[in-house]
Parts: sequence; C-alpha cells; structure tokens
Amino acid sequence: DDDDDDDGHDAKMKKKDVKERLRRWEMGETGYPYIDAIMTQLRTQGWIHHIARHVVGCFLTRGDLWISWEHGARVFDRLLLDADY
Repeated sequence: DDDDDDDGHDAKMKKKDVKERLRRWEMGETGYPYIDAIMTQLRTQGWIHHIARHVVGCFLTRGDLWISWEHGARVFDRLLLDADY
C-alpha cells in the first residue's frame, strides 16, 4: 500500500509527507524559530553545538515530525563539517 511508510510514527503517513517534513526541517522552515535557526546555522556554517544537534535530532524523531533518525543522520553527514569524526 502506497500509504504505508515505516519512516514515520504514523504508519499511514504518506512518503511525500515524510519527504516534505524532512525538507522543511533541513531548510529551517518548520515554523519553530529555535529549530529553524539551528538548521539555518548548520546549512550556512556547517557546524552546530552538540546540544543543538540533540535538540534538532529530538525534534525530528519525537518532537513534532516523527521521522526516522536515519534520515537525519544522512542530512548531518552531508552538512556537518565534522561529520566524519
């Protein structure tokens, strides 16, 4: 079934919904100023404090988006200058 997606908390969350939520998180367009500021800093500077990493990771997986941590790890791997450490 196209509506099933194990990347989101809700098994009925559509893949396009997961992709759009993930895109908004990565681009700093969630509507939550603190989350958006952190993700903007990550995109522009390639670094965020370890506490900020925890905050945006929790927001992604449990805070509001309910998206698998693996998607966030791929974003961090791509954007963080120290991702390989």
